[in-house]
Amino acid sequence: MKGRDEIWQIVTSLHVGGGDTIIDMAHKFYTLAVDHNFTRGRRTTHVAAACLYIACRQSKKAYLLIDFSDYLKISV
Repeated sequence: MKGRDEIWQIVTSLHVGGGDTIIDMAHKFYTLAVDHNFTRGRRTTHVAAACLYIACRQSKKAYLLIDFSDYLKISV
């Protein structure tokens, strides 16, 4: 649930359209990342943002990686 909450925060902060559909899609990627230990040693917000970025790209939403890095205040 922590990952889903982080995804929801990013969606609301960046005003990503798609509502629960995009959140559910990103959460599936997050669950996959957790299952394969991709989250180990990484910040939850970074993994959640990466999963949301993938979901946005698959949904053909006009968000770039730099949008997420600006929100997280990290380098691309």
